Amino acid sequence: MAWWTTEYGLIAHPQGSKIYGAGLLSSVSESFHCMSPSVKKIPFSLQCVEQAYDITRPQPQLFVCESFKQLTQALHDYTQTMAFRRGGDGALQVAKKAGTVVTVQFKGGIWVSGVVSGYDAESVLFSEITQIHESLAVYDSVNEHRKIPRSSDVISVYGGPFDREREAPSHPQVKNHRSNRVPGKMDLERVYAFIRSCRQSESIPSREELLEQSLLLSQNYREDWLSRLELLELLALYAPQEERMISALKKEISAIKSRLLFQGRRDVVLMIDRGLELVPNKKEK
Repeated sequence: MAWWTTEYGLIAHPQGSKIYGAGLLSSVSESFHCMSPSVKKIPFSLQCVEQAYDITRPQPQLFVCESFKQLTQALHDYTQTMAFRRGGDGALQVAKKAGTVVTVQFKGGIWVSGVVSGYDAESVLFSEITQIHESLAVYDSVNEHRKIPRSSDVISVYGGPFDREREAPSHPQVKNHRSNRVPGKMDLERVYAFIRSCRQSESIPSREELLEQSLLLSQNYREDWLSRLELLELLALYAPQEERMISALKKEISAIKSRLLFQGRRDVVLMIDRGLELVPNKKEK
């Protein structure tokens, strides 16, 4: 499900499907390809989990959800079918088939981690037991027989060993977080933040704001073609009279293309040309 949603998901929009999957957003070529008529657009449903995929090729079909509300509800519905929510014999069957270490939670506060090899109405049999929690009374017999009496219901089964923080969190723990932001690219991040703000708010940027972003790119980020394309489109939409600024950006993009061609990066040059085709010109305006 994650592959067809968070990685390769599309969402419906009055002007056509929009991309929200990270796998598509991170690839210029795939994001361009996915919008072509050759890619089949299928209404999203839980049946997407049955669709196989090949990670080495562009996907021939994609699933389009109506809204993020629909996606959230579908995720909720799907989790209800999973072993950690279902419990009972169905969950034990999944654990037995997996053949890996799982944690079985019994009603009454007993957790047993190990490899489930069988079960019946009276007990759960483990081929290997790695941990037992809150069940000291049966520990001695478990070592010999690896059999846990089913004196109470199995309410959950999840992959991996017992997770004390998950099952019995005492208090929130604040973890140190290392930022992945690169100090040398702070200004570039601000340029993209400005572009995003203009698009989201649909507010008209001032000439001074556009000039400031353009100068930042010229002085510090001579190879960043995507931000220049974005600024070029904003100028074409909101300030087409700024011909000098538009001309300067086009010259910088042309120089970047020349350097990329020298490096043999024709694929990137093709993406830039496709982006330039989307920039409205004066006649279109």
